Amino acid sequence: MNGFQLTLTILLQRIIELLAFYLILANIDGNNLKESFVRLVKTKQRSFLYGNVIVSVVYLSAVTVLILTMPVSSDAYLIDHVIRPFVAFFLLRRAFSLQKALLSNVFVTITAVTVALLAFVASFTTIVVFLVILIIIMLAAYLNYFSNAYTYLSKKKWLSNMILILSAVIYLSIFIVEFSIIIGVFVATLFLLITFYFDHKNRRAVSITIDQLKNATADNFIQILQALASEYKQANVLHQYIIETDNIKKFVPALLVELEKHKKLGTLKDYECITKEGQIKINAVL
Repeated sequence: MNGFQLTLTILLQRIIELLAFYLILANIDGNNLKESFVRLVKTKQRSFLYGNVIVSVVYLSAVTVLILTMPVSSDAYLIDHVIRPFVAFFLLRRAFSLQKALLSNVFVTITAVTVALLAFVASFTTIVVFLVILIIIMLAAYLNYFSNAYTYLSKKKWLSNMILILSAVIYLSIFIVEFSIIIGVFVATLFLLITFYFDHKNRRAVSITIDQLKNATADNFIQILQALASEYKQANVLHQYIIETDNIKKFVPALLVELEKHKKLGTLKDYECITKEGQIKINAVL
């Protein structure tokens, strides 16, 4: 295999692995396959319409270069393995969730192991194995299997906890087997520290947002809703705001109180607040 073919193979593998993880995560978040791909392309990152595409190209290119240039290529694969869940959440525009990351890792692992066993019997090439994994994950996302599994597991805490522990063990074992116990423990500790950091940052952001809503006046309440929304439509009378958040249980009660307050103040004539996993949709009549 020449240098160009090797580079293309490594890049394609990285694309498939990131896309597979993203599609599972997006489906867990309540998006069907079409919505997942649309969000991947159209979701803004720092005001750039195709920001996700730019982020994906830069990240995947950087990882590929690391794998090709680092003295020990397995170190570069380790970096990719650690960072990939955070990149997938960033592309989805969601606050990092350890539970969803570990669950997505379980789904990826189960699919990969199943295909690998079939590949051993059928003598598939590496690229074919990766493509089959992606096709299976796309089909499962199309049928909303991941979303349904997440909903089911959310109601079975004991089963959910067992699967999450299994996922954490699988995640840690990769580093212990490939490297050493010391590196495995270090990576796990680093992963948890990053997770706790993002969790604290997310909780703080929610608290700040709730304070903004509580302190909003009749003059700037609509502007605050607009700033919070990832998407919004404003007609003469009807305004619609879609707010993406992983803290529905904490955020919605405070939001409803403020919506009701501003209805009494006359800022809004009426409103409708619809929630689903990770999303709040507000229809406001002015």
